[in-house]
Amino acid sequence: MTLRAALLAGLLALSCCACSDRAASAAAGTGSRPLVVAAAASLAELAADLAEGWEARTGRPVRVRLGASSTLARQLASGARADLFLSADPAWVEGLPARARRPWLGNRLVLVAPVDGVPATGRSDASAA
Repeated sequence: MTLRAALLAGLLALSCCACSDRAASAAAGTGSRPLVVAAAASLAELAADLAEGWEARTGRPVRVRLGASSTLARQLASGARADLFLSADPAWVEGLPARARRPWLGNRLVLVAPVDGVPATGRSDASAA
């Protein structure tokens, strides 16, 4: 998925979130509370882009909380408030109360090895490549 597609999917997810009863009532009127997004630290750049786009589109502020998916999931299970949870691991979403779960972003692990087959043995070898 390209970054552009991911951003569009994220804005769609935020739009769905804003349609929930709690978020919609909070958005009514000026001075509404911020939309709270709990996001995995590995999604920090994406979350910031989504927040910027959402704020520009709606005028509603967004507060992004970053952390490990496991930590954020435990906080949410203990009662922390978030309007949207962007987890890097779908397993941490299971068991959390939610109106809807929509997987919309994924990633892949890519391994890169030298052509000559000689692996890097230390940090200096990797940075010299």
